[in-house]
Amino acid sequence: MSLTPLTWKQLPVQTLTAGYTAAQFLDAIYTAFSSSTYVNGSARALGAGVAWTFSKYQNSGVTEAVYGYPAGSNTIGQRVIFTGSATSPSPTPVVMPGYTYTVGNIHIGLAKNAGNFLTWNGAAPFTSGQFTGYTGFHARQSTVNIQIRIYESQDAVVCIVNSATTTASCWAMAGGLIDPETGDNSSDAESDGKLYACGGSQTQSGFVANIGSPGFSSAGSSTTNTFAHQYNSSIQNNYNNKFVCFTPGGSALLGLARIVRYHAIGNALSSRTGKYVKIPMFLHITDSVSAFYTDPPLTFGGRLREIWITRNALGGTTLRNNSTDIGYFIGDSLNTVGGAYLLST
Repeated sequence: MSLTPLTWKQLPVQTLTAGYTAAQFLDAIYTAFSSSTYVNGSARALGAGVAWTFSKYQNSGVTEAVYGYPAGSNTIGQRVIFTGSATSPSPTPVVMPGYTYTVGNIHIGLAKNAGNFLTWNGAAPFTSGQFTGYTGFHARQSTVNIQIRIYESQDAVVCIVNSATTTASCWAMAGGLIDPETGDNSSDAESDGKLYACGGSQTQSGFVANIGSPGFSSAGSSTTNTFAHQYNSSIQNNYNNKFVCFTPGGSALLGLARIVRYHAIGNALSSRTGKYVKIPMFLHITDSVSAFYTDPPLTFGGRLREIWITRNALGGTTLRNNSTDIGYFIGDSLNTVGGAYLLST
């Protein structure tokens, strides 16, 4: 039995010019989550509807972490946290297996059953609960302007960073992102029926990792697409992106990877009359988050909630039916139509 569908909404776009600092990036995230409107001009009230509530932590006036929780009952007590610092923190923050903390880069982590905020770089950022550890998702740019797009829903958030001029991007997402589709809330899900996941497209060199080439929808190629997919090897085109979830009821982490892979499909994903289609994104689970994404044992993990594979589109745009928003396209390029995913409203 499927969970209640998520409703995705886009926060106002944040733009940063080349040479921005980690603190400025985090401040931009906080500004987006503090907005009283969505990108389409509709009203947004903190703690109401799907609007998350975010706070920030500053050290001597410099932002080093922003963290928040969803609207509603939040029965699992989840917290999403973004961090970054221009100097080496002491102690070194807790990270996901296989990731090495990188000074100056932007990171994401997820906690469940969380208490109050404690410190972003301690043994755990909150006074209680379980924590995924951090993974990187954005390497700051000294010569490239960027645009930050954040999408929020009842249970999860997605952050996409695009180069303002080139076909390059990175992603981060966290929260109750996965529907196991089995109805088993004792073995396949947390008590609320969801799997809580966190990931980011950390790259070892160069610009932020392209989410897909020739496009977002070429998911799963061993040398290209990284979206919602775990690699753990430097041979994978310098990608070392993480996508993990908590073991239901526990603190251990499981690796997540895409099951269905589409290659160079272009506009083939549309109806005979040209209508967009939405193909579910199914995931499998590997018991080792330090292993390569095809390493056994593998089992079915579930479906990424209301994030769909679809036909080529322009990243950062909105799909509308007359004046009604149907969903938001995320993709590598803001300037050229290419592979894309759709977050449905």
